[in-house]
Amino acid sequence: MDRDQMAEAVADAAGAVRQAELDDAGWALEAFKILLQSRMNGSPGEAPHPTPEQHRPADQGSAGAGAGAVAVPEGIGPLAARLGLVEDDLADVFGTNREGRVEIHVPTPLLTKAKSGATKELALLVLASEQYAGDAWTSVESIRKVVADYGKYDASNFTSSLRQLGTAATVRGKQSSAEYRLTRVGWEAASTLVGRLSGRPS
Repeated sequence: MDRDQMAEAVADAAGAVRQAELDDAGWALEAFKILLQSRMNGSPGEAPHPTPEQHRPADQGSAGAGAGAVAVPEGIGPLAARLGLVEDDLADVFGTNREGRVEIHVPTPLLTKAKSGATKELALLVLASEQYAGDAWTSVESIRKVVADYGKYDASNFTSSLRQLGTAATVRGKQSSAEYRLTRVGWEAASTLVGRLSGRPS
């Protein structure tokens, strides 16, 4: 299975889980794993629903997620697959929080020293971490927050730095309401970036 087929399988499985409207994050994760394996084996399959014995209340720790937010599958395996890499390649770049959501934890010294370059790199990582499981858009505020957390935010040049993404991302909306989505070129750029940050030979 090549990278495009793997990406299609991941997106397909995530879409099936969303359509099933499973309200339990743990069961949604298991359903995603089952469906992904099914897609990789060439079978469409459907999202399994929990029996009364299997159903359990969702972890209260995830209550902070926004209304309608899609639970990200625990672990970085699906993201690694979407990038065409192995999990070890992502170990120094991404991690997961207690809710199983992917987070960026690349060491600051590995990023480009210039704020404009680091902004572009962090934008690629944010978009990949939020979009690997489906056809999603990422708000400019999500990117801004991560860039600021890394001390790379330059208010006067932030928008122009994001323009450096070029064909790597599609943009809709303007200014504070802008949203970004990775293109095929963007996924390739993100894969190359993660490989470099992890020290993987090119």
